[in-house]
Amino acid sequence: MADLTGRNADETKPDIATWGTGNVLETGEGTVKVDLDDKASLSAINNDEEFYEGDISFTPFWQPSSGDFSSVTYEEQEGRAWRIGDLVYIHIFIGTDEITEGSAGGRGDIGGLPFVVDSFGRQPLAVGRYSSFETTETLAANTRDNEPALSLRKLNRTNNTDNFFRSSDLDYEGTGKNIIQISGFYRRLT
Repeated sequence: MADLTGRNADETKPDIATWGTGNVLETGEGTVKVDLDDKASLSAINNDEEFYEGDISFTPFWQPSSGDFSSVTYEEQEGRAWRIGDLVYIHIFIGTDEITEGSAGGRGDIGGLPFVVDSFGRQPLAVGRYSSFETTETLAANTRDNEPALSLRKLNRTNNTDNFFRSSDLDYEGTGKNIIQISGFYRRLT
């Protein structure tokens, strides 16, 4: 078997994937085998919508947990997703030009995820970057159980508090201009 991991000279690197006999790729301890010469089975895996959906577009949006924004002008709303089984990978980018708070209150959630989230507990996602929010704390994201949404949390390392990001945090100095980028995996409700 030819080693695909590029073992180092003293053989300390673990064997992750190897070529078996013929054109068969084995992973781990041979638990998954894919015959790369079997085009029909490879095509069936790739086209099985019960197992895989790729390059899904969705439109994420700011969603207060109570009330409504009077108006939101989005500069950009981009959501991309890929699903393998019940696991969904998402990438979100939201940029606003203006937000008028109106009767919005409570949490400042993001709605519009492509699948409802399983009640698996708070599933964390990574906040890649953000700017122009009415907060100086570090932001973290987690999914909302049984909803196609996620919540943001403000983490204050000074006094070790963890508070929800509020819808009022979106209106930085009355300008309503902000951006946020979030990526990660979550388990969908089936």
